[in-house]
Amino acid sequence: MKVQYFNVFLCRNGEKTNYNLSKLIDKIRKSSAVERTAKLGSQHTMFMNDSRDPSFQKTNGSSLDGYEYLPNNRTVWIGKYRSEKPYEGKIGLEEIKQIEGDLFEPSVCLVIPTSYLFLMERKFLGPSINQIGEYLSSFIKSKVSDVKYSVKFEPMKKDSLKPLIESSESIKSIVIQIKNEGFQLSNLFPNLNDSNKSLLEKLFGNMIEVSEELNVNTTTVTFKKSRFKREMDIKRIDSILKLLNFEDKNLISAKVEFLNPETEVVDEVDLKNDGFYILEKTSSETDGFDRLANLMTQHYYDNLNRNKDTHYTSFGPLLSVNEDEFEIVTEDSI
Repeated sequence: MKVQYFNVFLCRNGEKTNYNLSKLIDKIRKSSAVERTAKLGSQHTMFMNDSRDPSFQKTNGSSLDGYEYLPNNRTVWIGKYRSEKPYEGKIGLEEIKQIEGDLFEPSVCLVIPTSYLFLMERKFLGPSINQIGEYLSSFIKSKVSDVKYSVKFEPMKKDSLKPLIESSESIKSIVIQIKNEGFQLSNLFPNLNDSNKSLLEKLFGNMIEVSEELNVNTTTVTFKKSRFKREMDIKRIDSILKLLNFEDKNLISAKVEFLNPETEVVDEVDLKNDGFYILEKTSSETDGFDRLANLMTQHYYDNLNRNKDTHYTSFGPLLSVNEDEFEIVTEDSI
């Protein structure tokens, strides 16, 4: 499970406030299913389909399964419904039919209001942080005409490894994974010159064409240095990597394994997520909300030792919120 870190604030006309977000979460999670469902302006339908009881308990400073670590912490499952419906069938039989239900893609989220922290399970098909922000904001109604309240996320950053690739003496491998449906080379590489365009059209065009013929949903393109061959053309490869549009929705990952010139150790970086504070929580069991909620709490409190509790102070003093200026409204919006 990949966990991405954010600071989260209720903002008044863009200015960060000291509002306790557990109040907003509680109002939503205690509402009916239809009231927890929101159709957003971005045309996505979002839903908070589960939440953990806010009872808190710990043992000898460590987290305890089934409990929040702090009284204001809230763990929720927020997801989006996918507009397209896949097909189902049985191997060896001709019967294929479209699934009857609505396909739902949730991500588990841990909200830590006392530290203005938001930890989110990062999934390619799950909701984006912007969609979650739009979803939470949709329940906040301002009572003052010239005042707008909204939930805003600030992604935590770490040092980028991207600049080290160009100065590396050896690139070991490059692995680019792409979602085939809706793929456009011009979206992935919007600023191609003629020499690179011809090369990449041959590479990605042929690979994706073959994948679609075989009814494969994703295409993985791998470049790997042979043990006995010369080094890759680092400058040429780096120039192509710099042209990648990491915001392309069809780009799943772009991983580069290279010799770090500063440490002389082989590092791997996913350029799509480079510079963002994203950590991995490994587990053999990652199904079901209860298990994921426990993993998220263990990750931050037991494994990371609450290392980002005070990061929010880097934003300076927070505005004292006036809760008389807005209300939290849950209603049937579908």
